[in-house]
Amino acid sequence: LGNNLGKPIITQVAAGDWRVILGNGPNSTGDKAQLIMISLSTGAISVVDTGADGNNGLAGPALWDDDKDGIFETAYAGDLNGNLWRFNNLGGSASATRIFSAPSGQAITSTPLVVRNQKTNDTWVFVGTGRYLNSADLKDETRQAWYGLIDKKDGVVTDINGLLQRTVTNNAVVSGSEGEILN
Repeated sequence: LGNNLGKPIITQVAAGDWRVILGNGPNSTGDKAQLIMISLSTGAISVVDTGADGNNGLAGPALWDDDKDGIFETAYAGDLNGNLWRFNNLGGSASATRIFSAPSGQAITSTPLVVRNQKTNDTWVFVGTGRYLNSADLKDETRQAWYGLIDKKDGVVTDINGLLQRTVTNNAVVSGSEGEILN
């Protein structure tokens, strides 16, 4: 375990199986991006390794209950190399699948936001990039971004070229509050 980014989450991943789930964070042994799960009943620790190493670490996860039965089977988390991961089958033999890769220099250090589009039933994952972990980060002027992705669960890794870009064109007052107009 390195420097934990985000809050550990206590949740049920299978009938009667409650776990603490967290990302291993930067500065962990081996500098890998890994999801850590600790059983509340036995104390057993399981690690889901993404295979992404090299001065890496996993940020805080967001959990998702796709079938809305109260048991969380999926987690989403980003790493310092700009990869967004989906972790499946948390209550069994959990596995990691990379679903997005941000451009070089765009680390993901915050917990993603996961929502469902009520009209299409698509699972959307929103994540911002950027890091402020050490003094060297103060001098980094790499452009950072906010991404919204539909997780189609088809095994395809999306990169920046597979996204539709939106930009803020100007600010305006809408219904009494300042807002941004997207183009």
